[in-house]
Amino acid sequence: MMIAKIEPKIDVAAPAFTTVNTQLPHYLQQLNLLTVIRHLSMLLMEAQKHRGTSMAVLEGDLEFEPQVLHEQYIMQRLIEVVNHFNQNYCPTVLADKWQNVEQGWQSLIHNWRNDTVIANFEFHSHIIESMVKLIWDLAGEAGYFSSVPDNNSITGYGDTESTLIYSEKNHEHLIQISLKLMPEMLENIAKLRGLATHASVRGYCDGVTQSHFSYLLQSLNLNKEKLRLVTRSLQPDALRAVPSLPSILLYEHRLDQLQLLIQNKIMNNEEISLKGVYIFNFATEIIDVYSQIIRDAISAFQHRLEYALLK
Repeated sequence: MMIAKIEPKIDVAAPAFTTVNTQLPHYLQQLNLLTVIRHLSMLLMEAQKHRGTSMAVLEGDLEFEPQVLHEQYIMQRLIEVVNHFNQNYCPTVLADKWQNVEQGWQSLIHNWRNDTVIANFEFHSHIIESMVKLIWDLAGEAGYFSSVPDNNSITGYGDTESTLIYSEKNHEHLIQISLKLMPEMLENIAKLRGLATHASVRGYCDGVTQSHFSYLLQSLNLNKEKLRLVTRSLQPDALRAVPSLPSILLYEHRLDQLQLLIQNKIMNNEEISLKGVYIFNFATEIIDVYSQIIRDAISAFQHRLEYALLK
């Protein structure tokens, strides 16, 4: 008896490939924009360090000189990365705004040694604030990374990967926290770091610097309150996806210590005994912890994009 050979049936009209093809351009655009935002956030941190260290050098503390040169090297490498993406992968990415940032930075590094400390502070701050705004503009350009799984696709999905997928109602809050509130808050902390380092190197705090401190400390308290309010609305799935978010709420006492240090040891002291390198490193440790939220959130957004493409 012969047994008929059964050929496997192949559905040549299977729609899966068509679906992927229609999603692919949008997916790649959002993925590339996330990569640019990741590198812009790194660039932001380095520019903030360069502001603080260059202020110390202008005030006469040459201990910071090697770090200034190191920050310039790192920033140039990051600028090359963003330029490469603009030229090859993201031709529609707000090129004029990026060009203004890049040209401003190139002008700054060629001329900063001839500036006063406060002029140097203001010029850095203008460029950095442009970077903060550019990050938020790029998030909008990508539709706030809208290729995300819907709630129904998550419900009942019980494997390990699902712990990194958070519900849609948390998505907008995480975008706001990581790409708007956190960059703005970090810039306030970094400005305080630069001014506190400068005042500590100089040994006293003048009226102009005190005015800057008062404004920045008030702004930072508002930043902290906004972050607390938005974070309270997040569900556990979002906190699992961005694990650094709940941890920084336990770290807030260190930020409070920095504020008290500035108020009691710098603003209200006729003679400052703190070392510039001490206050710089103290604030940098705090910035490093808080900035992890941006990195974790970008990873979570990328994970959701991949999940939406492949599900």
